Amino acid sequence: LEAIKNKPDTAQNFCWRYKNINPDLAIKAAELALQIAEKINDEAGKSKSLGYLSVIFRDAGEYQKSPDLCFLV
Repeated sequence: LEAIKNKPDTAQNFCWRYKNINPDLAIKAAELALQIAEKINDEAGKSKSLGYLSVIFRDAGEYQKSPDLCFLV
């Protein structure tokens, strides 16, 4: 993840590819993308990152976390 720490789109793409392979790593990538998007005031990037996190949590059966993230968008 170090190589993508300043590229929210790259972190989001990584997250989406790994969501079923390694959900924990995908969550870290989505959180990193969210931090970057917040840092650069990228509202679309924040929304996309939160959406990805919501999907990962939903797929993992963590239904309590998923809707909370959707309301942050």
